[in-house]
Amino acid sequence: MAVFSFLTNYVFANGQLPITIRTDGYSATLAENGYLSSIIVDGSEFISKADNIPGGFYLCAGRIPPATLVSIDGNCYNVTNDIASLTYVFDDNKITVRISNIQKKGSLYVLLNMTIKEVRYMPGVGQAPILEETPVNARCRKTRWYAGDSVLDIAGSSRIWGPWHNHQVVDIELIPGVTNTITFVPGRRTTLSELQRCPDVSFDYDNTTTPRQIPLCMIGDSITWAEKGDFWRKYLLENLPRLAFVGYHSAVLGYSHAGEGGNNTEQVLKRVKNIPVSPYYSLLIGTNDNAHKNKDQITAKAKNTAGNILKIVKKLLDRPATKKIFLCSILPCYTGNPIRNDTNRETNKILRKMLKRETMDPRIIWVEMEKPLLATENWQELIKLHPTKEGYKIIAKILATSIAETLNINDDKKLIIPEQKSETGVRIINLIDGKQKQTYQPLIAGWYTLSFQLNSKVGDNPKVIIKNSIPVADLYQEYNLSDKTVGKRVSFNFFTGYEGYGYTRAVSVIDENNCEVSNVLLEKKRPSGKMSFFNTKTSYIDKITKPALGELIEF
Repeated sequence: MAVFSFLTNYVFANGQLPITIRTDGYSATLAENGYLSSIIVDGSEFISKADNIPGGFYLCAGRIPPATLVSIDGNCYNVTNDIASLTYVFDDNKITVRISNIQKKGSLYVLLNMTIKEVRYMPGVGQAPILEETPVNARCRKTRWYAGDSVLDIAGSSRIWGPWHNHQVVDIELIPGVTNTITFVPGRRTTLSELQRCPDVSFDYDNTTTPRQIPLCMIGDSITWAEKGDFWRKYLLENLPRLAFVGYHSAVLGYSHAGEGGNNTEQVLKRVKNIPVSPYYSLLIGTNDNAHKNKDQITAKAKNTAGNILKIVKKLLDRPATKKIFLCSILPCYTGNPIRNDTNRETNKILRKMLKRETMDPRIIWVEMEKPLLATENWQELIKLHPTKEGYKIIAKILATSIAETLNINDDKKLIIPEQKSETGVRIINLIDGKQKQTYQPLIAGWYTLSFQLNSKVGDNPKVIIKNSIPVADLYQEYNLSDKTVGKRVSFNFFTGYEGYGYTRAVSVIDENNCEVSNVLLEKKRPSGKMSFFNTKTSYIDKITKPALGELIEF
């Protein structure tokens, strides 16, 4: 519950300012000039308080007039000046600011504290978020800012830029006749990375199974996971059951991976530092770079794509734990744009030549997929842009054979299923804060399992809802509960939707309707589709639930 603390009796019109609002998640101050002067999360200040600038939050249209407080309605404060009207709504878990009655073109500026050194932002719909050190200049609607272990999500911006007096600026452009809404959602950094992995955890798999598993992190675009993409991993396991998949999210069958829909090579380069550490990687990327229609640009595009692919490979090779990278040739594609396929073929030609050089690292293993696919009857209908199930079966056979040959796994041994040893299990990462009942960070598009203890029901038609905290982000899953489940653990699987196609990444929250739940666990879906054993830790090894084929088993 928000607590309102009046600091002085400074009166504007019919109200008192400044005022400080304190909740379990944050404290915020509405200053004498009618603007936010402070947002503190777990002791970390996000708004600038520098003396030589107007303040960390203000309307500007060539000048910066103060705002007059005109009304208070519960947790809603309305202020106005001759530029626009501001409505502040202070909820327990977020602050919402609506800017209306805009009289002239200008901006609402949010100046961030100089202690904030990192930001994660989404450059566009359907694109993967980027984590960078501040200052950053980009057009984006959503950002997440870091101050030590505290985080602040800001949604509704027009762009971010800087430095200005050494500060990072969040800019909300004002256009007469248009109402803008900006939200501030506090949170905290955990042992999770911002892509739902544990970068500080080095998994121990050496003596967990007999024979030893082969951890494989599959990197790529939507071909790696969307539509029928998870069948690639299913068919890999049919050829090589010793594989164990590493990644920060999962697809429809529950196998872990590191693919991102719509990615090109530049986007993978920007997120490669967030890809989990693994001894073995497969990389299939590049077709989205080559989706152009200019025949004269085929060679130039192909050279750029090939160069970026090798840059990604080098960054992975720079990791001490990397043993092998299985670099897949770009798949042929059958679309309405034959130039895309021609550019893919040219990219593969360049890569083949580059990899023949004696200076190339022997840890790079070229996986030739294009030539055998082109030699396959009716390949166009099997591969298209995204392969069909039968298409994934073909490329799984090719990749599994390359892995088995490279690691000297002979025909007699490659189909042996690893046997789990005692005191081992699967690492589980709980993506939700059980007390706040909201996720630590925006959920990546994918499949998840939500489970909880249903303690009681307090009315008819009890239900649990998981939804995104920002209205424009389309995640809303509703689960009706029966009387029989009171006192028991309940679980549900759900799909967020594809990013840019019905889903926008945002922090998600849980609503309890006519019921009370505890011990909430939100995890990426496992291949079994079943919930994991609950633990109060954010990251832990589940030794109770039997692992499925393809899950990495750790001590």
